Amino acid sequence: MKTEAFFIQESRKSYKTFMDDLKKSVENNGFSIISVIDMQKKFNSIGKESKPIDIVQLCNPHMSHHAISVDKRMVCLMPKDINVYQDEDGSIKVLFMRTDVERLDQIFPGQNIKELSEKVSKTLENIILQAI
Repeated sequence: MKTEAFFIQESRKSYKTFMDDLKKSVENNGFSIISVIDMQKKFNSIGKESKPIDIVQLCNPHMSHHAISVDKRMVCLMPKDINVYQDEDGSIKVLFMRTDVERLDQIFPGQNIKELSEKVSKTLENIILQAI
């Protein structure tokens, strides 16, 4: 089954309002925020201008523990990121890159990780849709 590599949505909310709503949606879906990386601040520190860009790193400890219990190398797939940026037209774009579940099945054969990966992707979609 071939799916788009990115799940992308748009919001017309203010950046701050969207980020506040995203944080609530993350918690409402059983995830927690590990960190928010402010890329605009990073770019400004080297003298480069940028509209707001944030990388929101998420974790669901139950899903993460299960994945690592299956195979410690799964830690390379963590944490999950939702990326948020303000586009040139002022709209807010929010996206994440989907995991190639077919490829995961090849990397971790017989581990039944496909179902967990699909569940994580669906939850990330719901987090975004509830926030916009």
